[in-house]
Amino acid sequence: MLLGGCSAKSGYVTVDPDYEGSVTTRLAEFSNGMRVPLLTLEDILSQNNVPYGCVLKMDCEGCEYENLLSTPENVLRRFSHMLIEYHYGYKNIKEKLEKSGFYVSVTRPWISRKDKLMRVGYIFAKLN
Repeated sequence: MLLGGCSAKSGYVTVDPDYEGSVTTRLAEFSNGMRVPLLTLEDILSQNNVPYGCVLKMDCEGCEYENLLSTPENVLRRFSHMLIEYHYGYKNIKEKLEKSGFYVSVTRPWISRKDKLMRVGYIFAKLN
């Protein structure tokens, strides 16, 4: 098991384990709490000897944009398939994945039951 967060940049963040957020809560630094490592997708793959052809499922309540858009194409191509939940549109992620060599399909968004202002959908990607 890996205790950490997926992020666009490696580092650390202090989180308050008693803080109750919502689906729109962004990762924030707390003055007291638990220090948690932040790892990029590349870090996770290399530190855990994840083989080429693995599958990525990403449901991170909005951080999918910074994580995927900052990941180099050669790292994305280590995945054979992806299932990504999107929250604020899909255009930039779809373009990045297609540029990286994936066939991409997208579901129509629907209104989130947890947050009535949020539109949610799924991106499916398969490496060509």
